[in-house]
Amino acid sequence: MTVLLAAPVLLAPRQRLFGNEIIGRYHDPFTAIAVFERAARPTLRTQPATDYLGALAERFVGGVVAYNFVVLVSFPLAALFTYLLAYRLTRSAAASTLAAGLYAFSPFHIAHAAYHPHVAQTQWLPLYLLALWLTLARVSARRLALLAVAFALVALSNFYFGFIAVVLTPVAAVAQRYSAREAADQPAWKPTLALAGLFAGAAGAAALYLRRVAPSFLADPASAAFPAQDIELYTARWQSYFLPPVDHPLLGEWARRIWSGLGVHGGLVEQQLTIGLGMLALAAVAVVEAVRRRRWSQPSTPRLDGVPLLLSLAIAALVCSLPPRWELGGIAVPGPSALLFAVAPMFRALARFAVVVDLVVALLAGIGFAALLRRPRGLPRAAACGLLLLALAERSPWPPWRWRDVLPTAAHRRLAEHPSPGRVLDCAPASDLAQSSVPRYFGPRLALLGAGADCGEPELAGKLASRGFDRLIVRRASRVGDWLATRPAPAGLRLVSSYADSALYAVEAQPAAVVVDFGDGFFDREYRPEGSFRWMGDKGTLRLSTTERRRSRVRLAIEIHAFATPRSIAVATADGVRLGEVRAELQPSRMELGELDLAPGVPREIRLVALAPATRADDVLHNGDLRAVSVALWSWTVSPLPAAADDD
Repeated sequence: MTVLLAAPVLLAPRQRLFGNEIIGRYHDPFTAIAVFERAARPTLRTQPATDYLGALAERFVGGVVAYNFVVLVSFPLAALFTYLLAYRLTRSAAASTLAAGLYAFSPFHIAHAAYHPHVAQTQWLPLYLLALWLTLARVSARRLALLAVAFALVALSNFYFGFIAVVLTPVAAVAQRYSAREAADQPAWKPTLALAGLFAGAAGAAALYLRRVAPSFLADPASAAFPAQDIELYTARWQSYFLPPVDHPLLGEWARRIWSGLGVHGGLVEQQLTIGLGMLALAAVAVVEAVRRRRWSQPSTPRLDGVPLLLSLAIAALVCSLPPRWELGGIAVPGPSALLFAVAPMFRALARFAVVVDLVVALLAGIGFAALLRRPRGLPRAAACGLLLLALAERSPWPPWRWRDVLPTAAHRRLAEHPSPGRVLDCAPASDLAQSSVPRYFGPRLALLGAGADCGEPELAGKLASRGFDRLIVRRASRVGDWLATRPAPAGLRLVSSYADSALYAVEAQPAAVVVDFGDGFFDREYRPEGSFRWMGDKGTLRLSTTERRRSRVRLAIEIHAFATPRSIAVATADGVRLGEVRAELQPSRMELGELDLAPGVPREIRLVALAPATRADDVLHNGDLRAVSVALWSWTVSPLPAAADDD
């Protein structure tokens, strides 16, 4: 099943990553790849069981393949350990097989595998619960060793799962004591002492580790705390357990619209917790059978004495995953997640407790399925097959494969396969962590936008040519991409290839003799059918640089219009040379700013200052825009002047 799920990735493991980007390109996978490649000194964020495995694999196969390996190996291991846990509980191969498949390939697992390789390490939770079950049933040195190893793997593969294990272990211990007959064979103090020793040892080891790698955290644990409002975003909604995954082929768009209506966007991955009616119905069969205390004599019949333990774990995990405020009789009371966050504010994504809910319901569904199969032929078996098909239809999107290119767009892939001789500008800001990894796959020949730059400005082609760029990539899912899609190619640019997600342009302009860059004081560019502009606040800065090898003299003109009322703008250079004053009207008009001397390698800064205070847009337009603006700068013209006689 893993091979089927990841077939496109296995065909090109260095070019593709596993998973669908349900919230677009995000930085976490590429940050993890960078961690694998650097194998740097451990920090507070290092999660050794995952990061060191990735670093080891990276030495042999590279960072991208190592990432895919770490993610994909979690699927068969999750199935294996879930099967072992289920078989220990039920002694039923049918129940164990179904539980293994449902848990290993759950929407939670698949969604996080696309973004969070550490959270995708769900395989260690069933192993830990198996070791815990064995230890609680009978304490022995071998079982304690297995429990210690399993807990270390859970906690060191993903800190969230370690936290979840610590919170739910007391629940499991109490429930097992009163629900399983095996526990009666030993006094209660033995497993209690064993667990206390385990957690005391783990706490001591964690303190020593933190003292070595992050002593500042021990001195001030609050430094790693998240803002309190984050917990609302990253706890589970009740809809999460019933809505289909957002990449479901039939119901995905419907589910996405519901989440959008609820205001869930960035935290959408955390809400992919689909249990579904089919699994719940099969689990209900197991509960009903356990309540009736039905017994069969056949070896393959599922045992039912573990059902109360599983129910206790599911209920505890469910309430821990839900939002921090509950409405009870019209009164708001704090939920368990609020209390957990108060104790450990470095854990905010408490929706991840749902991984235990998913595991438990999968185990119960397996028990219910096996129980129905043991009934005489007829309606029970037909119901078992029908509920199984419903569960698969709700949770298993088709087609099954999940992959995306390691590069963000088709234009990037084309350039990777057919490199250009010059440099490439990618119209994505370098400050965007999700895009900052792209240059790593191209080297120095690809650059992202610097601060204050954009790809919608006039005279862009000449500026690119002067800086050695011969290709330009524009993302369709951007404001400039939408704008350029409705217009002919800008002057000096030729459209080479157009794709659904991007456009590739060739730069065919002559290098500009003078380049103009935006400094402080300007807002992001806005686009209209007739052109584009940038609003200025009370003041703004432009920088002029000559590409000539000798001093030059130029005349600068700008096209501007005022907001709300005509305005006067004072213009001067940073070194105090006053260029005069211009009057901006309500319609765009061209204004001469004066003449400037430019020296090679020395940018000249021009400052524009509004003589009347900027006006907040909402005060005039009542559109909710709280920016205070004065004038809009549309375009500029830099005209060279003849060289002075003493320059000859």
